[in-house]
Amino acid sequence: GQCDTAPQPNPVSHAALRVLLVEDNSVNQLLVRELLEAEGHRVELAPDGAEGLRLFARGDHDVVLMDLHMPGMDGLETARRMRELEPADSDKRTPIIALTAIADARNTTLTNDFDGLVTKPVDARALLDALRGVCPKAPPESALLDTNAALARLAGRKRLWQRLVEEFHEEAPRLRDELEKALNSDDAASALRAAHTLKTSAATVGAVRLSDIAATMEARLRAGDAPAAGIALSDLRDCLRASLSALRAATAGKD
Repeated sequence: GQCDTAPQPNPVSHAALRVLLVEDNSVNQLLVRELLEAEGHRVELAPDGAEGLRLFARGDHDVVLMDLHMPGMDGLETARRMRELEPADSDKRTPIIALTAIADARNTTLTNDFDGLVTKPVDARALLDALRGVCPKAPPESALLDTNAALARLAGRKRLWQRLVEEFHEEAPRLRDELEKALNSDDAASALRAAHTLKTSAATVGAVRLSDIAATMEARLRAGDAPAAGIALSDLRDCLRASLSALRAATAGKD
């Protein structure tokens, strides 16, 4: 699962990355853009390899996300040509991360032009991990809880925060069940509402990693990909359990 049972240090602030997304599929375009912009990054879209090359030639991107399977010039050829555009005497190498379906990844051998790979359907945590692996500016993995930020938003009112946590203990399992039931019955609208509400409620009490997972599911549902949203259910269950336990400990410690 994506959750540990103990809180980790709060994430440090981070600079926004300038991301070039070379992807022809509109659903994946929407999903990746939503996930990255939610983290504060700036995304520029190229719908094919030729446009990707044109934008890359400006030299102002921190990282490239490259779909391997595009009509016309595929991702392998586009990446090769991007490397040719980089000055031979420069030590600046823009990281290129491949995007490909899980089934295709097993049969794909990446060239030295690439610096990483993320499989589809894209998972927010895997995507951010890949960015951290190649970009020093990328944010660290988020903590399980960020209660300091939650309290700051409430102007330090600990009693109010504790009451909100109590309400969250009641609400969150219900929202998890609603989300799972909606996905199992192909009720995308109800699933979207449950994911959005859980995302917001979790963020309010400081359960930041749970909020991230719910945000991933919400983004996939908005992109019309309910099966991909369902893949994150197991992580959401594990993270909810860990978050509720950590919140109990945190509220006891703030009495």
